[in-house]
Amino acid sequence: MKKFVTILFLCCTWSIVNAQVEKLQALFIYNFIKQIEWKSNNSSGNFSVVMFGKNKTVYAELQKIMNNQRVGNRTIQVSNSPTIGEIPKCQVIIIPKNEISQLLAVISKFKGENTLIITDGKDLAKKGSCINFVTSGSGITFELNQTSMKAQGLEASAKLTNLAALVIN
Repeated sequence: MKKFVTILFLCCTWSIVNAQVEKLQALFIYNFIKQIEWKSNNSSGNFSVVMFGKNKTVYAELQKIMNNQRVGNRTIQVSNSPTIGEIPKCQVIIIPKNEISQLLAVISKFKGENTLIITDGKDLAKKGSCINFVTSGSGITFELNQTSMKAQGLEASAKLTNLAALVIN
């Protein structure tokens, strides 16, 4: 019985920690948006943030934090697309860990479309993601790929660049 209680406690603790990581990632993403300049002149309509795949927890956190907030004169709208074919034109696309195998296909689909591609996994900024989360025992940091950002017509502020754990030029 004691082992069962210990295992249950560890599982519950892991779930709480994981939920906190996802909430922090959603907050980071909201702040990334504020620190990036989209070079495109298309400033009409909603500001679209798309969660790719089936990570409902991050999607729910993104909706809580961002839905109906504003970027300049545009209202943020968060949506979810389970497949690449269903992803609409958007300003931000988030690719969770369980969908990383689709990174190159997403990059190809949104090449030059002024879309910020955000990932969560090992060395993904080096593989073409604009911003990649890195979670370690000491917390959450991020990597910034300026080459990918420029290819997408995006520019990170100096403040955002300085906060990145790794900047790829």
